[in-house]
Amino acid sequence: MPAELLILGIDPGITTAYANLNLKGEILRLKSSRTINLSSIISEATNVGKVILVGCDVKHPPEYSRKLATKLNAKIVSPFDDLKVGFKERITSNFKTNDSHQRDSLAAALYAHSEYSHILSRIDAVLNEQGKEHLSDKV
Repeated sequence: MPAELLILGIDPGITTAYANLNLKGEILRLKSSRTINLSSIISEATNVGKVILVGCDVKHPPEYSRKLATKLNAKIVSPFDDLKVGFKERITSNFKTNDSHQRDSLAAALYAHSEYSHILSRIDAVLNEQGKEHLSDKV
């Protein structure tokens, strides 16, 4: 069985947080820590599946986020303008987060998901028409 495809939202800093979502937008893991490093995030994320998108909440992704995306061979997704706190609070309001770092990483992942959800939906629709929905993750 192929690995589940994932979206990883990242909020690097003194306290680093990440959110792992599946392509349906469901949270698989949400974590923040002062001691987590790049290799730990990669290890923990890839134990769950294959990361295809790395989401950021700022217009210019930090070097940490770029490195992470490069090591995971994933596309980095960043907004046209930095996401405002009010927007991040609204987009994450239906989820439980323990701190602002988890909120920011989850907002980044949800933003990346929203940016690509139309493409993913279209792929699924075409495959369903052709009776090949089992190929969704490969496509």
